[in-house]
Amino acid sequence: MEQFSSAQDEEGLSSTTEVIIDVQDFDNLNPYFQHNLYETTVQENWMGSVPSVHPEAIKALDGDRGINETLAYSISSVSPRKYQSNFLIDFNTGVIAVVQWLDREEIGSVLLGIKASQQDDSQKTADSTLLVHIGDAAEAPVFSNDTYAAQIFNIAPYKYPVVKLKATDPDVGETETLRYSLVEPSSMFDVEPSSGQVYVVSAVGESGKVSLQVKATDILGLYDITTVEVTVIESGSSNVAVLSLNMAVNTVEDNAPQVEESLGRALGWTVRIMSVTSDAELFQREVQPKTYVSLIAMEPDSTAVLPKEEVKERLQSEGESVRTELGKVFGPGLVVSVEEGSTGTGLRSDNQVTVITLGAFLALFMALVPVSVLLTRRFSKGNGNERASLTLETNDMLTRM
Repeated sequence: MEQFSSAQDEEGLSSTTEVIIDVQDFDNLNPYFQHNLYETTVQENWMGSVPSVHPEAIKALDGDRGINETLAYSISSVSPRKYQSNFLIDFNTGVIAVVQWLDREEIGSVLLGIKASQQDDSQKTADSTLLVHIGDAAEAPVFSNDTYAAQIFNIAPYKYPVVKLKATDPDVGETETLRYSLVEPSSMFDVEPSSGQVYVVSAVGESGKVSLQVKATDILGLYDITTVEVTVIESGSSNVAVLSLNMAVNTVEDNAPQVEESLGRALGWTVRIMSVTSDAELFQREVQPKTYVSLIAMEPDSTAVLPKEEVKERLQSEGESVRTELGKVFGPGLVVSVEEGSTGTGLRSDNQVTVITLGAFLALFMALVPVSVLLTRRFSKGNGNERASLTLETNDMLTRM
């Protein structure tokens, strides 16, 4: 600040001089941040200084004009507290850095308390807040196992389930969009694209170990690969025994694992179901439902399939135990029978072909009867000769069939 001062004596003589006064501010004010809230967004796999802060970079100023004491920055709090070790702040510049990865599926945002203190007087401080948003980075799916193992018999029918695979997508809400596929096509196996269920296409005549690679792909094309080791055990349809149950086919299918366990306890063997079928799909000949369960049996801790006749003999000799164990699954009123032949194994016998032919004929006949009635009624207003002629022609056509 500039001031002028003058002096005058008794005779009126005077003199003037310039006086410069330097006014210094007393250091009595705290520093301050220009904003109460700062925000930034980092990807969940980000490491290093945060890319940008809004509305501007974090900076505190000295509240005393012209003094500009040196300020030191620190993180005063982190919420949630468990993420305190994920962040560091530069002591001199206030720049925030991520030093440990953040998981978007675990936390969406973290709130940091920022403090600025005068280095020469730690009692003079300022506080602000930084809100860190966690962005969802695209991540590849992950299988629950690196390798899966399974066993099947080479007589297993088409669509027989081998093993169900499971992959998860770390990206939020995208697990249901995964698609499963074989890395290399196989004539023996395939996989359901939506469920991850590996199933048999055809293993007839095959034996030994087969290695498959299955891929789970997300909507962005990112994927993971797992290996499925399938042991194919040699067997034949001559080893397949068949039980019939007076239960609906879908009820038996839904309880197939429990049926295997129940029969295993009754027979003292390891039992595997090959197929569950019903004659109701071919021709409804009986009032009560009848479902056929095709199965094979092995000694415990063995993969050698026992002969069908031996299995049938034990099913009959342990019939009471079989009914008791299966009754625990299906309840009272269960009727269990040991079937002859290959009924229900998935192979068509001559009798089944005959049933199909008769069924087709009956269906055609039933379709033509309403036609005959309709045409007869339509011509009922005509003369009697026309009506008789039409009826005879229709009956003649049915006779020729």
